[in-house]
Amino acid sequence: TLLDRATLQPLAEVSAPGVDAVAVSEGWLVYRAHRDGRDVLLTRSIVDPRNPGEERAFAATSGLGQLGRPGVDDDLVVFAIAKPHVNRIVRYGLDTERGRTVLASRTSALSNPAVRRGKKVTKLAYVRANRKRQRVMVKRLGGQGHGHSVYSRKGRKMALWSTALSADRVYVTILRGGGERIVSVER
Repeated sequence: TLLDRATLQPLAEVSAPGVDAVAVSEGWLVYRAHRDGRDVLLTRSIVDPRNPGEERAFAATSGLGQLGRPGVDDDLVVFAIAKPHVNRIVRYGLDTERGRTVLASRTSALSNPAVRRGKKVTKLAYVRANRKRQRVMVKRLGGQGHGHSVYSRKGRKMALWSTALSADRVYVTILRGGGERIVSVER
């Protein structure tokens, strides 16, 4: 159900079978679904939220691959792809219908990306994890390297999960044996 942001009154209903992750921007509804034995990312235009556009698939996995939950700002989507031998974060322009790998790793898990467009720079936040440490990373989209760590934890008794970006903060959900919390740090 699409709701009016100010009044929370229903504007429209969208059929989306198998959906398990959702992201919304001013003009786009983006969601992940499990269909026909694989993950798929789909989108609909909600420029006119009372009359959403047709569902359109723009990414899918095959075999042992998995798609992460999407993050969206304006018409830019980011998402993770996990495969047995490589993990990637991809950016996809809903306006251009083109995607590109932003980060890739054979030794670290890359997950839970979030994107925020600024006036001059677009930032990406994501979780980078290896056997010893989990980090929330922030980088300039289009820039070189992995970015810089804004939050870090050792150990396997917790997981850094979903991320979000504001103009000056990064938010991360921490899952810890039955207790969850959201941490906010400067980016």
